[in-house]
Amino acid sequence: MPGTNTETIVQFIRDPELRHIELRYSEYTEPVFHRHNHDAFSIGLVKKGRTRFHLVQKEEMVLPVTTGNVVLINPGEVHACNPETGTVFAYYMLYIEPDFFLQLLSDYSGNPITGYRFPVSLLKKHEISREVNSLCHAIQSKQAGLEIETRLLETLADILEACSSYSISNHPDGEISSSVAAAYDHLREHPEKAISLKELAGLCHLSPFHFLRLFRRQYGLPPHTAQTQMRVNMARRLLANGATIAGAAAAAGFADQSHFTREFKKSVGTTPQKYRQAA
Repeated sequence: MPGTNTETIVQFIRDPELRHIELRYSEYTEPVFHRHNHDAFSIGLVKKGRTRFHLVQKEEMVLPVTTGNVVLINPGEVHACNPETGTVFAYYMLYIEPDFFLQLLSDYSGNPITGYRFPVSLLKKHEISREVNSLCHAIQSKQAGLEIETRLLETLADILEACSSYSISNHPDGEISSSVAAAYDHLREHPEKAISLKELAGLCHLSPFHFLRLFRRQYGLPPHTAQTQMRVNMARRLLANGATIAGAAAAAGFADQSHFTREFKKSVGTTPQKYRQAA
């Protein structure tokens, strides 16, 4: 575990044998994040300090989060959290790819699960905090795959149990309006492509004005910002798999590396170069 440090610390750990998950450990003393999202299920544990966790679902929520709290973020949910002034904020964040997560969920439930969303965003149970910490520490210290997989399944089972008063849905993103989902899916499947607002609205058989209003209400971001987030997420995956910075930027649809670096840092909290080195 890194010690206390007033400078930014960012670590990313990926194991080739556990390629569906990525662990992040970070320490910050100043704000670094703009509102952003990830295409993974995210489980975070605050190790030190406190923050105000901004999360956009049907409407924006601001949740006070402090040491020992566990946050749960669904794929695509817009969020941001930065340290309170004068404090050191340190946390683990575990990213789990959606297909792998749903397979684990299917194994847990004994039934095929095709869609799920965490029904709560914040857990304050000491037992879950301890389990998440043990899991992340095992990944960070490069323990045997058997131990990590065991801790992952046990931790996930207890998180799902804590959410058990809420039903598991077999309808992915059941609350998402079908009127704008086609455009979001198109952007997600082809983040690198240039597409106009008129074209996106046409996919949903809506006027551009009506489409824009519904899209922002549904996803918490306008379409161009959502596309930029998807491009960052795509580039992040490419970098983690060994792509060059220039190659990842071009493949994800960024016109130049300076723009790519700015947007990447807003979302990931570090530069593409540092991320590639860490991952």
